[in-house]
Amino acid sequence: MIKFFRKIRQNMIKENKVTKYFLYAIGEIILVVIGILLALQINTANEQHKLKRQELIYLHNFDKSLKKDLEEIKVSMTHNSKIKKSLILLIDHLEQDLPYQDSLKYHFGLSGASLFGMGLNESIFESIKYNGLNVISNEDLSQKLIAIYGARNSAMQTHLSLYYNIIENAGFNIFNTRFESSWQSNYEQWKMAQNDQNILNVKIEMVPLDYNLLKEDQEYMYFLKSLLNRFNWIYEIQADGLKSELESLIKDIENELVLHEAK
Repeated sequence: MIKFFRKIRQNMIKENKVTKYFLYAIGEIILVVIGILLALQINTANEQHKLKRQELIYLHNFDKSLKKDLEEIKVSMTHNSKIKKSLILLIDHLEQDLPYQDSLKYHFGLSGASLFGMGLNESIFESIKYNGLNVISNEDLSQKLIAIYGARNSAMQTHLSLYYNIIENAGFNIFNTRFESSWQSNYEQWKMAQNDQNILNVKIEMVPLDYNLLKEDQEYMYFLKSLLNRFNWIYEIQADGLKSELESLIKDIENELVLHEAK
């Protein structure tokens, strides 16, 4: 094809058809420019298609990962709500001067238990950060992802750490003088049970050295009431907020997926 056009140009020059040659040359340049523009347009379209396909993959991965995180958070909230109920029950029993019963050792145990961890698996988010957050074309959705994997998840981990530190400190400064031991449980039996790997079925207990003395123990009562307050403020507000934001974000992602797959 190139030889064909070259031959036409040479013939025009030989025949001294300068005007026609220039018109032909301009036409040839225009054809070349059109060809380049078409190639660029095709390349751009291919890149956009590639980005859309990549975005769709990320959205599906986020949807799957966040749903798994949400289910694990619900399990954690179920366990952690038991801790709150035990704190309330113990405070009521001690303040109302109620007699000791064997089931109280499990409530004492829960009062000294750490909260179940609650967090997001950040592998998908780290991957998209590496490739560029602009892969998500919906700016509002992109900002929500940044917020929940950033500030919200970080705040949750900070508050859980605060609670862990309180319990750890209590083990050395409060429980050690008032209970036979802490973190005593049915761990070995649970571990050996082949059909039971539900961590919620682990029973933690703490047996008081003198239950009646606990009723008059101002330091211990202060600990229980303060721990309940910290549970409400440090944990529960953050947990409810994380759960609500997750549910909302999952809906947004699923709506975005519907829009993408309809195109």
